[in-house]
Amino acid sequence: CRRKSSKSCPPASPVGPASSTTTVSAPTKTHRDDKPRGGWSTPILIEYDERREFVLNGEFGVRGYDVDSGRELWFCEGFNGRGAPIPEWDGEHLYVVNGKPGDVYCVKPGGSGTVTKTHRVWHAPRKGGRDLPSPALVDDFLLVSSMSGILTCYDKKTGKIHFTERLQADGGRPLEIAAAPLVANGLVYFQSVLGGEVIVVKPAETLEIVARNQLDEAAADGIFRATLAPHRGRVLIREAGTLYCIGG
Repeated sequence: CRRKSSKSCPPASPVGPASSTTTVSAPTKTHRDDKPRGGWSTPILIEYDERREFVLNGEFGVRGYDVDSGRELWFCEGFNGRGAPIPEWDGEHLYVVNGKPGDVYCVKPGGSGTVTKTHRVWHAPRKGGRDLPSPALVDDFLLVSSMSGILTCYDKKTGKIHFTERLQADGGRPLEIAAAPLVANGLVYFQSVLGGEVIVVKPAETLEIVARNQLDEAAADGIFRATLAPHRGRVLIREAGTLYCIGG
């Protein structure tokens, strides 16, 4: 279960004691041609049409892999490099952001080979600069923020742009966002790199900021690049040298 969502994750499988006799097979390796910069994304596990796949964003596009063998199943070409943001998955489609400036795109998994022409459902322009945060999906609204805090809301079915607005920190200061947003109770939480301010957005056809949350003065010069982590009604917030726990 991805940490950027507050939905309940399935319990982890118990880890056996040191004396366990469970046999672990040799790791599977699959070559990835992702030069010159490689890929910095995290794979996600999806199930589509009775097939389980690992999906991984990368330098040239997004790929699906067989869970058991590691064999590449399909590849959809992207629009620019890096491929750092984690794809968003709604049970039917994947929503992919490149990393460098380039179109966001929607892909239907389950194909074979190069599926760019057959399984890419739509693509839409992005002009906000470098993208590091992963996209966030609530109902039919797909929200994507650039590192510079330029937030765009797309219609997930068509790629239509509802709005593009620049998020600003308290007092109108420039905002940098690095971490994937947290999605909880129909709201999307974006955290500023400098100072850790959290801007809460209600997805809609126009920008609606419903709250701003700040930490104490000691955090004002802190650097926050880790995703907000929900845990038993609280939120864990990691700064470069401090861990905060927020909640009742």
